[in-house]
Amino acid sequence: MNLAIWRRQRGLTQEDLAASLGFSAKYLSSVERGKRNLSLASVERLASDIGVDPLELLRRP
Repeated sequence: MNLAIWRRQRGLTQEDLAASLGFSAKYLSSVERGKRNLSLASVERLASDIGVDPLELLRRP
């Protein structure tokens, strides 16, 4: 998932993005590292928060 790339390009910390999504920073970190998976609803909400198409987050980096 390209989440970490998109997050950093927008100047967001894991803590900031996690808080806006109602996740813990630890959970978001595990998602970024590919250790946990998000539901499609969470991918859509996340994409909306950082202003990208949900499919962009699912493409390989």
